[in-house]
Amino acid sequence: MTSDLVLPAFLGIGAVKAGTTWLHHNLRHHPGLYLPIQKPVYFWDRHREKGLESYSRILAPGREQVIGEFTAAYCVLPAATQDEIRELMPELKLVLVLREPKSRAWSEARMELTLIQEREAGELTENDFLEFLRSKKCSERGDYPAIIRSWSQRFPREQLFIGLYDDIISRPDGFLSDIFGFLGVDVPDDWSGYPFQRRVFEGPVIEIPDACRALLDDMYKAPEIEETSKLSGLDLVQAWNYS
Repeated sequence: MTSDLVLPAFLGIGAVKAGTTWLHHNLRHHPGLYLPIQKPVYFWDRHREKGLESYSRILAPGREQVIGEFTAAYCVLPAATQDEIRELMPELKLVLVLREPKSRAWSEARMELTLIQEREAGELTENDFLEFLRSKKCSERGDYPAIIRSWSQRFPREQLFIGLYDDIISRPDGFLSDIFGFLGVDVPDDWSGYPFQRRVFEGPVIEIPDACRALLDDMYKAPEIEETSKLSGLDLVQAWNYS
């Protein structure tokens, strides 16, 4: 029974290293929205066994607001978990931010090896980075066509917002306005309280080795970007210069 549970009105499902932490920080400043301070929550991918009651307790303080949470790894949730989410929350809205896939993958590689694995940047080798870039974890998170198709099979396209990391950089207030409109809350007249000029969770600066660059050039080519463009309705070939 879920009638007494507090469940989200929207989920930020990714992509990993595409500005979702920045978006989480800014959405929390809107008085009509509630997002738990912890990000990511990891309920649907790591803590489902704790039960929906535990999830509801995390979200309950926002019961008078539009509630959401961001866990970028949700983009690659198993089909069965996506089905469960659809069954529980058929009106759920989804937010997916896309970043040029080679930049996304390299950013994730730096984060994984230095921040998550806690390894010193100076001790990492080219092969360490190549191994991660070839991994299932990294490649699945960059497979935008598969991600969009999977979630679109379960939710109507009008319930899926697909935005661009590029817009976070070039027009942060406009990007937030688009999100607020999608979520059905007012667009603020005064942006002074929103930290949209502040970078968050920025990884270490590491020059990409030539072998890694060549691998990414081989992994992500124009046909894949054209397919993502068709599925997303965005001109990514132009935006990401894959012509």
